[in-house]
Amino acid sequence: MVLLRVNETWLPAVWIGAVLGGVGFGGSFGGQLRLIGPHIQPHQRAGVFSGIYAAAYLAFSVPVIIAGQLVPLLGLVPTLQSYAGAIIAFAALAIVIQAARLRQDIALKPATASSAA
Repeated sequence: MVLLRVNETWLPAVWIGAVLGGVGFGGSFGGQLRLIGPHIQPHQRAGVFSGIYAAAYLAFSVPVIIAGQLVPLLGLVPTLQSYAGAIIAFAALAIVIQAARLRQDIALKPATASSAA
């Protein structure tokens, strides 16, 4: 919402988007860590969690660095709009992939259950 509302003249729209994005990211990232944590041996947790955080910081920083390099060529607002479009496209692709994997998992469960019986 923040990226899409950059052209708005109403600043609270950007704030609302930032709050919604923060709540969504915080909840999903924290939830994933809570799901992963119990499956990791105590002596492996430091390495696993440092890898997760390194990947997360790279996932945030590399696209922003690329966008920063494009600002002098395209301008600030067109770069931001392109960045938003890319994020939306990747999010949509991720949803499609997760839905396909869920369908595949559901299709495999009955076959696995009947072969175990």
